[in-house]
Amino acid sequence: MTQATREGSPATTTVVPGIFACLLRGVSHSYGSQVVVHPIDLDLAKGSLLVVRGANGSGKSTLLRIICGLLRPTTGERRSDATALLLASGDGARRRDRVEDALRTVAAISAGEIRGGVESVLVGVGLPPSIARRRVAELSSGQRDRLTLAVAEVSGADLVCLDEPSAHMDAGGAQIVAQSVRRLRERGCTVVVATHDPGLDSLPADTALTLDEGRVVRVVP
Repeated sequence: MTQATREGSPATTTVVPGIFACLLRGVSHSYGSQVVVHPIDLDLAKGSLLVVRGANGSGKSTLLRIICGLLRPTTGERRSDATALLLASGDGARRRDRVEDALRTVAAISAGEIRGGVESVLVGVGLPPSIARRRVAELSSGQRDRLTLAVAEVSGADLVCLDEPSAHMDAGGAQIVAQSVRRLRERGCTVVVATHDPGLDSLPADTALTLDEGRVVRVVP
């Protein structure tokens, strides 16, 4: 369950075992006097899908950084024992690397072998196998978005946060994102997707929340 809550206590981060990938309690974040995320509670179960909707500047990216443990909240408490990975659209691979080398590097750091091989992973995110030998810098922005999904899939992260994953994709991008999210969840990964793309409204989220100027204005279910 996700809900807005009262002002929190001083920020701390502790480990929580059991069925949850991440718990937030009274978490908020401010840059100076500007509150960008108002206090929020979040129970994120392992293997679940959370979709965070809202316009640009609504606080989605800040919330994802807090969930992944990359940003210390101004107030409240974050608890998690998950290995987390945050990927914005087009990120996750060095521009100078060849695509296949970038994916193998990510896998070697975390998961080890790439199941099915590099070409299989690329085909799964809608990229031709021949692209494996090209440098990341040579790809279009839409192709890099798809490569970001491939990076998420070969990583060994328990908690993956995808920030605007379809930002530069064509009309078929929403389906590619949905398929990638499904594969991540099939291996037990918890997934958080931040988006303002109406094409991703059909993602089978366990919880979907909408942010407006840092406040939770809607939660489904």
